Amino acid sequence: MSEKAMADLFARHEKIIGSLDSPRKAPEALLVVCMDERTALTEEALGLDPSRVFRFASGGGKIEADDFVALFGKRLVSMPADSRRVLLATHEVVGHPDLGCAAFKNDIAEQERYFLALRRALAGRLGDVPVHALCTDTSTDAARPIEIDPRDDSELAARIAAGIGPQREAPKIEGHAGRGIYVGEAYRAWVSDRNDFFHINADAPSLRGDLDIALSVMLHHSAVRPDADHPLILHVDYPEGGDIRPESRGKIDAAVDSFLSCPDAQRLKTDGLLCVVRTATDIGNWSAQLL
Repeated sequence: MSEKAMADLFARHEKIIGSLDSPRKAPEALLVVCMDERTALTEEALGLDPSRVFRFASGGGKIEADDFVALFGKRLVSMPADSRRVLLATHEVVGHPDLGCAAFKNDIAEQERYFLALRRALAGRLGDVPVHALCTDTSTDAARPIEIDPRDDSELAARIAAGIGPQREAPKIEGHAGRGIYVGEAYRAWVSDRNDFFHINADAPSLRGDLDIALSVMLHHSAVRPDADHPLILHVDYPEGGDIRPESRGKIDAAVDSFLSCPDAQRLKTDGLLCVVRTATDIGNWSAQLL
């Protein structure tokens, strides 16, 4: 990656974090979303401050209940009681089922079954933490409920239950146009718009497989065509601070190194069409350094 491109990346980072709370305030919710780059602004679609949401992203937003509790149980306990909630947000494009979630093969009914089952499993495991399942339209930012936890009497729960209307007056039907993959836990400190970077959490149990899926979408289902001046970018952002587990970096490296050894990634790197950027970002105050 050229020095100018790297400078532009950090300049964008500095501009974004200038609008975020620093140091980071306590999260208002834990949000589970698909790694799809079109879901980047789900927080705004729900009326949430992105700097106060902890975002977990994986292929389809899929995660087993046991893995979720292991990863986030302690984090939820540390959140203020009045903001301790989980939002499971799958996605669709109403009227255009072929532009939905590839991880579910655009099967909305199957998505709803999956997140309904996950919501109920988590609600039974997380004590008094409300868990909501909903679906957002990545074209309009409208949201509709799948199942709302009746224990949550907050304004947010009421708005989701009623259906949050389109936030964009002139919706534009969007297919994939992502030019990069972000691996890390400070996505919104680096990405400020939809259809830009896929997002896979550093601790996603499916990290290796999700990297393959994201690259396949970029190569075969995207409007983006990389060239030497505009290569695809793999941004590996090691999380620091907070309750980050010391073994996380080793697990990230193992998954990323395995991914980079696959034929498609090797070919792209050889042709100068895939660049790897490694940074470390403190999830408590958004500060970052190039590695």
